Amino acid sequence: MSTETAEEMARARAIVEYRKMRYSRATLIERGRFFAQLLAENVWPTQSALAAGIGESAVRVSRCLKASRLPAQLVRVLGEHRISDRTSSLIDEIRQQIGEAALLENAARLGVRDDLDTRSILTALQRDGTVGGNARAENRVRVVAKPDENYLRIYVPNLAKVRKNLRDIEPGLKAFFWFL
Repeated sequence: MSTETAEEMARARAIVEYRKMRYSRATLIERGRFFAQLLAENVWPTQSALAAGIGESAVRVSRCLKASRLPAQLVRVLGEHRISDRTSSLIDEIRQQIGEAALLENAARLGVRDDLDTRSILTALQRDGTVGGNARAENRVRVVAKPDENYLRIYVPNLAKVRKNLRDIEPGLKAFFWFL
């Protein structure tokens, strides 16, 4: 059997397997692990070639791979079925805000919580790994300045809404700091 034929067969098997995964509604993480395996086995040399080969967008392949690299501890806390593109992105934002170590510590403190919705789990991961407490405290804006950092961290309860309005908010913040 020639190398080209073996390669074609491996790709054909991969395409069939991926179609089964899509039909069975495999999770983002399952698909990401599958893509990582195909890349590791060099069935396709790059993410772009993989995406084109299986008929998926390069963005989708990238997002699946990103989700598959989430630490197992976070996947356990949320449950694999709850991890979507949006959830994966929010976990990255939380990681950037509080750091990987604090995020994993909060996940360990929180544990597996099937009784909570995804938003509550993400909020707990961002805060301190606990649930409940003062509802007002959860919905307030916090500004933090750490001694070893030369910038302010602003924590808001609904980052997606704030992000949409950053251009409107920025002039007000500049004006406030100009008067100091």
